[in-house]
Amino acid sequence: MKKTLATLLTIALLLGLTAACGTPDAPAASGMSAQEPSVAASGAEAEQEPPAAPEAPEAEPPASSVEELAEDTAEAPAEPMPADYVLPIFGEPVTLDIFYPVRSGSHPSKSDEKSVYWRRLEENLGYRFNWTEPYQSAASEQYNLVIAAGDLPHIFFESLLAREGSAYTGGYDAAVDDDVYMDLTPYLEEYAPHYSYLLQDPQIYNHIVTEEGRIVPFATINSEPARTGMGPVVNRDYWEATGLGIPATVEELHELGEAMKAGGVEKPLAVSAEGDIVEGIVSQAMGASFTGIPILDNASGKLILDVTTDETRAYIELFRQWYDEGLLDKDFTSITEMDFTPFNSGTVGTSSGMGFMIDDYYSFYGIYQQPLGVLHADGLGDKEVLLASWPASPVSAMPGISLTTACERDDLVEPAMRLCDFFYSDYGYLVSNYGWVEGETYDMVDGKPMTNAFFDDRDPDLNVANKSMYTSDGDFGYVYPNFNFDNATGTLLEAAELWTVPEDQPNAKYTKLPDNMKLNAAETGQATGPLLDLQTYVESTVLLWMTGQTELNDKTWEEFVTNCNSMDLDAILDAYTSAFERYTGK
Repeated sequence: MKKTLATLLTIALLLGLTAACGTPDAPAASGMSAQEPSVAASGAEAEQEPPAAPEAPEAEPPASSVEELAEDTAEAPAEPMPADYVLPIFGEPVTLDIFYPVRSGSHPSKSDEKSVYWRRLEENLGYRFNWTEPYQSAASEQYNLVIAAGDLPHIFFESLLAREGSAYTGGYDAAVDDDVYMDLTPYLEEYAPHYSYLLQDPQIYNHIVTEEGRIVPFATINSEPARTGMGPVVNRDYWEATGLGIPATVEELHELGEAMKAGGVEKPLAVSAEGDIVEGIVSQAMGASFTGIPILDNASGKLILDVTTDETRAYIELFRQWYDEGLLDKDFTSITEMDFTPFNSGTVGTSSGMGFMIDDYYSFYGIYQQPLGVLHADGLGDKEVLLASWPASPVSAMPGISLTTACERDDLVEPAMRLCDFFYSDYGYLVSNYGWVEGETYDMVDGKPMTNAFFDDRDPDLNVANKSMYTSDGDFGYVYPNFNFDNATGTLLEAAELWTVPEDQPNAKYTKLPDNMKLNAAETGQATGPLLDLQTYVESTVLLWMTGQTELNDKTWEEFVTNCNSMDLDAILDAYTSAFERYTGK
């Protein structure tokens, strides 16, 4: 079954915080007037037009009750974004201690003179930064040691410490209760006007607010929907040898698998360790969520248990059929979804996507990749699925920036918050995503900034992408999530189009719950125990059916459904329904 017990417990505890961050003396971007440092004041804001940020595409009108519910929770603020800061924010430099993990040795230290973005940030805003920069491999250990010693920096960048939520054990509320992190809520309106403005959007606020009603991190917020940058692929040589087209339906994928098998491919179709055929494109088309948590029945508007639906049974039966036909890797339980070894060795014909590596993969491994698109089941239109995803939140799953109680101790709450708030201003958005100087790293095209060829070059000394030196590299703040598509090749753009599931899914029978919907403490306590018991039973039963060790028929399925329904299912559904109604305001 799709989730391990440990993963399920994580989901039960916190569902969703889930999958894409001027000159040194004065701003010099197109459409921005230079600001004199002599007129700056602490916390002052400019009486001028803010620089224009790239426009997000207009949203399509909702086409289903699910989209209407999502729209109800995502009304945009009516007032305009607050004006940009007058720079420098502080005339006398303010010193802040920052803990910022480094991805690897190929990325420059933030204290290195080659880190142009941070040097200019210090100079333009009026700060001095003292950096603690452990490598990502050792960052979590260093983070825990710093906290245990009580010698806190003013700011923790958590994006490389945890994949989602907070790096602090117990989460953001525990960090506040333990006097490690600040609760930003009392200070937001005064010291973080741009972040406060974005928090007026319930889609953003609901993702960030804690169970105790606190705003703790400065989160990464996407300025527009992120394009899909990863998805399933097939070995192009194997695919072309079959003479078939790109599969658009589940049956066509089956035909492709059979043809590759006949051509000598040992295991044509990849399977994740959790039982998803080719990254879940089959299960989603067929309406089987396979996650072990409730889903929304679009007809009734009620939550149901995903593993007991007829669609889930049909998926298990199809899996068993393809497994017996030798189309699937029979050792799938030992292979992780991102393990490319079988694909590279030529034993498996399909794989999870390599994303932005798709153009370079042939150079590395001698294998051309052909992207596989979203499948639809019989009777549905192009890219229509029976199991839809809740419209994506603009908030990134990655953790954000947390301010510690050292800010209060050292009377640096305002400087620390205004630094972080700058990243959400229009000018902060521009320089963090595109660079400080027009013509250097970006050009204005039809009134919008576009990265130029500068970012395609490599630094001869550090051998890193110039983007990590001249911008924030998209790790935090109000970010443009589609940087890599600005100069993307036709192959990547084709892949992104094939991989993207349209939000407009009028014929979807079910919908996954919102990724950023959270259970509160009471709901978590109510659902966790029953979910663990249920998951243990489902995992063991379904795996035996999938691999043919036991028989799936009407009798055994009815027994399975009865057993699932008897395992405190009402407690699970009540807890998730309560959280869902709170999330949607219904």
